[in-house]
Amino acid sequence: MHNEKNKNLAALLAFFGGIVGLQRFYLGQVGLGLLMVFFAIFTLGSVSAIIGVIDAIIFLTMSPDKFDLKYNNSDATARHRKGQPRYRSYRRRYSGSVESDPMGRRDRRISRDEYRASRMNDMRKTDGPYRKRNRRKQVPTSKRERRMVLKKIDELKTRGIEKFKDYDMEGSIQEFNKILEIDPHNIAANFNVACAYSQLEKPERAMLHISEAVKAGFDDFERIRKHSKLAYARIQPEWEDFERNGFIYVEKETVVSRETLQDPEEEEDLVSDPNLKAMNEEDKADLLAHLHTLKEQREKGIISETEFELERRKLMSS
Repeated sequence: MHNEKNKNLAALLAFFGGIVGLQRFYLGQVGLGLLMVFFAIFTLGSVSAIIGVIDAIIFLTMSPDKFDLKYNNSDATARHRKGQPRYRSYRRRYSGSVESDPMGRRDRRISRDEYRASRMNDMRKTDGPYRKRNRRKQVPTSKRERRMVLKKIDELKTRGIEKFKDYDMEGSIQEFNKILEIDPHNIAANFNVACAYSQLEKPERAMLHISEAVKAGFDDFERIRKHSKLAYARIQPEWEDFERNGFIYVEKETVVSRETLQDPEEEEDLVSDPNLKAMNEEDKADLLAHLHTLKEQREKGIISETEFELERRKLMSS
């Protein structure tokens, strides 16, 4: 049996026995209890009685969770509280989790596993010790740096969900894309971006991000089949093949190479490709304008590198 203090009993003792500090003895604060006894003797009980009434009011208005943290903080009681529903609810409320993001805790666990895997993949053998392939973008190594990265991801996720609830789909996508810049395989970010694109009636991008989430380990296929925010993507003709393929998106092959555009000269070379020579000057100008727009959206973080490539392929094959 756990010696857990009860805040209502403490309030009753303070109200009726506060003149001699009964509430303090009950809470294990013997020193304060003795002090109340001295006050009762030397002030004829007036001061200690007032203090008792004040304590009673404080205990009655104090939340159970706050009372537990202050007065039920022993190891045995703490272990007992961890199994209680109220304790778990309190932990969820103050841990920064978002109620509308049921995958948050699982996603953080997967992110840590992916982080360790990415560090191994980012190292290569040399004649000497292991060293980084890319020195310009170093993976955080200290616990403090890792905590800062996870905190940043949580902040971006919260902002993305808030904008999604406000029907600011473009803003939501922009926040989640910032997460994908840090962790390209983040399951929750990819899934939420897919929902936002479906709401914007852009089914191909929605399916692309569902595919990325599945590749990263998301296996709740029933959620994909029934989630209301993916309804528009599900009514598309290509959805059946997409589902049959295990929710892995397969891009249609085009005559365009996979190299991304870097400068105007490269764009001119691409437009002058032998397969596109039939295009007239007006169509070429429109194509370049669309390509520039896509490039600006990519640089601003509105679309990801994968989405940029997908849209560029569609333009070149149309």
